[in-house]
Amino acid sequence: MLRPLRLLLVLLLSGFALAQEASHGTAPGFRQVTSTHGVFGYALPADWKKDGFNSYRGPDGSLIEQIYPPAIITPTYCASGGPRPDESRVYDNGDVRGCYVMTRYKNYRHVSFRFPSPKGIEDITIIMPEDKYDAARVKKIIDSVRLR
Repeated sequence: MLRPLRLLLVLLLSGFALAQEASHGTAPGFRQVTSTHGVFGYALPADWKKDGFNSYRGPDGSLIEQIYPPAIITPTYCASGGPRPDESRVYDNGDVRGCYVMTRYKNYRHVSFRFPSPKGIEDITIIMPEDKYDAARVKKIIDSVRLR
């Protein structure tokens, strides 16, 4: 009797997780992933694959997850750290408020979205070659970030 109850529980919980993802409306051609430490989730292009402990790679770019000490999200904080950004601002995707920072480096664009979580400041950085940069695709990734 225990086995059927366990199976029912797994099915119910799986359905709940799928309903949660569906309620966030994953865009066509994207799939939901959970961050390395399970603190947040986001959508990635379906053709981007896991490429190491905290990164993904696809034909048109890559993404890396990082974590920093806790901080307060302000325009000054958003503009701090690393090379001088081409664009830096506080951005709210509707669920998560954080820093949107875009930097051009050599022939690449680095777009970072840093936001607070219980573990500190989470950072996803999307790196794309200039000739393959897709602002709409980057926006879909950033707008899909949700704390768990």
